[in-house]
Amino acid sequence: MRHIRWIFGLLALTMMLPLAAAQAREFTGENALGVETDLMRRTQEGLDLIYQREYQLALRHFREVGEIYPDSPIGPFGRSVVFQAMMLENFDYEYRDTYRVEADKSLERVEKALNSSQLKGWNQFIYAGIIGLDGLDRVREGDYLTAFNKGWDAIESMKKAGRAEPTFADPDLGIGIYNYWRTAITDRVDFLPRFGDHRAEGIAQMERARDEGMLVWAGASFALAYTYMEERDYDKAIAECLTLQQEYPNSIINNMLLGRVYTKAKDYDSAVATFERIQTIDPSNRRVLWHLGDTYYKTRRHDADARRYFEQYLEQSIPASYICHTHYRLGQIAQRSKDYDEAIRRYELAIEADGKYKPAQTRLESVKKKKAAKALKSKGAASNSR
Repeated sequence: MRHIRWIFGLLALTMMLPLAAAQAREFTGENALGVETDLMRRTQEGLDLIYQREYQLALRHFREVGEIYPDSPIGPFGRSVVFQAMMLENFDYEYRDTYRVEADKSLERVEKALNSSQLKGWNQFIYAGIIGLDGLDRVREGDYLTAFNKGWDAIESMKKAGRAEPTFADPDLGIGIYNYWRTAITDRVDFLPRFGDHRAEGIAQMERARDEGMLVWAGASFALAYTYMEERDYDKAIAECLTLQQEYPNSIINNMLLGRVYTKAKDYDSAVATFERIQTIDPSNRRVLWHLGDTYYKTRRHDADARRYFEQYLEQSIPASYICHTHYRLGQIAQRSKDYDEAIRRYELAIEADGKYKPAQTRLESVKKKKAAKALKSKGAASNSR
């Protein structure tokens, strides 16, 4: 389900990552959609605050938007995006209840707006953002059926928004993500029906959103970086992330992705430096401990460092699935050094945390066989020496 999580994550980030300052665009709020100029400007400013990690300022900003425009979904939706962004930094559920309150308010308002004949493109786009973000949240709690239905609904609304306003490039981001990743996943999973190869089309749509988007320039850049990583075009992925890093140096979400790309590209020194940068930005960030441990593990030369970071991560308050994955990695490290007793202990702890994680069960059975074979060999050697 890893790729499904990321599809929803990318769809959600279409609303999280606003215009990049490098474009030298002022937040004038001018638009061809018929949206009130002041409301559009405030929307742009609020999104910019989120990506700058000025979360408290963004919460106050969107509260004010909600008071000034009580019929618009933008106020509560903006606040729901803030809470979701804070959770994504640590992959936790700390603000879920508060997020849900704001998400419900925004959905109620946008559904009323959709009954109007006004601003069809804009309202469909906002609706897609609201339910796409909620789809991400459902994926993270394992409710895949609900998440899939919400994701499909979000894509259909993006398409409606694009048809209603052909010059509105922002919906192309969600549609492009869908076209690329549906192709990538169906080609990989045998039992899924084939979709045809829409990778190039999806990338082109994401590029249009990046180059012409009114709200999602940076979101498209982030989505393209992840897509290029999937394509193993690491140079392009790194270039997209570095562009965002230059404009929003404190973005933990972007730095997390950049570090992951460096790791994929086997540039481990740059990966570690990027993750350590996150620790400087926010020393309390928990998820970066996993990434540091995983990067050191993949070097195959720094198992002691990997163990240290994984152990620190286990000391944090983290979801059960991440406890499972961390013990699994520690089991792999132990297995690599042929410490079979420790490997067995770690795989058993992984299964205890998440019994549905099949790789841990497979590894556990394999290590038990190796331990038994080692014991048998030792017994035979001892017999021959008599």
